[in-house]
Amino acid sequence: MARSVITSPTAARAIGPYSPALRVGNLLFLSGQIPLDPASGQLVEGDIRVQTTRVMENLGELLKAGGATEAALSVLKAALASERQRTTDLRVEIDTLRVALAASEDRLGALRDERDLWAGRAGLLARALAQEADAVCAAAPAEAGDRPPARHGTRAA
Repeated sequence: MARSVITSPTAARAIGPYSPALRVGNLLFLSGQIPLDPASGQLVEGDIRVQTTRVMENLGELLKAGGATEAALSVLKAALASERQRTTDLRVEIDTLRVALAASEDRLGALRDERDLWAGRAGLLARALAQEADAVCAAAPAEAGDRPPARHGTRAA
């Protein structure tokens, strides 16, 4: 089968040892693209929408140079529209998740603050009880003979 390399002056040039497109018989194979501006050879500036548009324009120019029909270009345009919608949907989902994460982080911070407050209160209570126990022990009779009488039904130690 005959093979030919396809290039286009209106599409980004290959920046490595590969062909932008290759025709083998009646099949046209396109290499992966990055958002290069064909005029400058530099990456385009902008968000994912701008970059995706540049990639698809480069692919469209290679399809035209390779003799693709309008039907093939229509399929490419439909795929681009679908990808744009999916990108928009994903962006909305990511934004929603970021808001939920921020709210969860705020709630976690509040719970940690509350935990620390109660831990501080528990520490104060424990120290107070320890001081009271020390005071009771200090006031207890020092000798066995000074012990208070045993209550009815109990034995003195």
